[in-house]
Amino acid sequence: MRGCRCFAPATWTVPSVTTMMTGISPDTHRVGLDKWKIPPSSVTLAEILRQAGYVTGSVSQNPYTAPNADLDRGFDVVDQSKISFMRLPADAAPADEPNVRAWSRFLENNADKPFFLCVHTLEAHGPYKPPKRFRLFKSENGHEGTIDRYDDGIAWADANLSLLVAKLKELGLWQFTLLIVNSDHGQSFAPNEGGPGHGGKPYLARVHVPLVMHLPGLISPGLVIEDSVQLLDVPPTILSLLKIPVPAQFQGHSLAPLFKRLPIERRRIFCVGERPAWHALVSGDWFFFYDDGKSSLFDIKADPGQMNDVAGSNQLVVDQLDKQLLAYLDEQRTLAAALRKSDQPETPISIDAEIAEQLKALGYVH
Repeated sequence: MRGCRCFAPATWTVPSVTTMMTGISPDTHRVGLDKWKIPPSSVTLAEILRQAGYVTGSVSQNPYTAPNADLDRGFDVVDQSKISFMRLPADAAPADEPNVRAWSRFLENNADKPFFLCVHTLEAHGPYKPPKRFRLFKSENGHEGTIDRYDDGIAWADANLSLLVAKLKELGLWQFTLLIVNSDHGQSFAPNEGGPGHGGKPYLARVHVPLVMHLPGLISPGLVIEDSVQLLDVPPTILSLLKIPVPAQFQGHSLAPLFKRLPIERRRIFCVGERPAWHALVSGDWFFFYDDGKSSLFDIKADPGQMNDVAGSNQLVVDQLDKQLLAYLDEQRTLAAALRKSDQPETPISIDAEIAEQLKALGYVH
């Protein structure tokens, strides 16, 4: 199954991954907005699955994820691998990449047990330094531009994903494994999308992400979901497929009915930028953009590049969506206050020299 319209809850890693681990929107958990730790009163997907008897593992190349921001909660095995392009010989074989070694080891050690493995890699993340064998794309003038390097990174990610699939098949697990492939945020390149990069404001390019699911016997090969869905729906989907009760705190909805081509309720989807004053609301083909009090409206079916703001000719739609966004934010503020009612003051995240070096390499620290 692949979803043509899947949306990330935020424009960068920390709030988005926290949502995938907790089933809670960034406007409620606040991690990556004005907090840095998952609320103690929340429960993570890994904790739920471990309690249900699954061996849980996290393999991450991103220094912002486990164990930072408390994203290691519930994982039996945590491997914070080095970023592939750092200190990796240009001619290194795919199996030499630290993340590949890490997830291979986990699968081999746990092939005879029920397991939950979360793999976070950075092949398509800036500064775009794929191995030479993946320098495949060139512009018409023969030079490599930023988008070419980005496409190279996607090819690299695809190749490493094929290694994971091959390992599952080798271990006899492929026909019994729910595999979910997604990105925690998008990437923009055009000036009208805020310029190159992610984070910042929730332009469509920064929150429109891939979502692919594989589960033989339940999800038909080649099934394409046209409905708008979101990463917030992934945690309840996993639990519902495993027949594990979904916690009341989860704000998404299971996508399982879509696998049987059954309709689901058409829902509004909310995305937040790097600042809480930046929001987007997706409703059907409408993409409502709220930027520090200024509203814009785009028809993302006719104008996926967000070139034409049609707010002026659709004032009634703008008023309706603005009202819905304000109501949503009020609701989220109430939920956030309740979730953190008994919180103690946060202790700062410890960033050692090695983590700082990785953050610098990824463009997070200048």
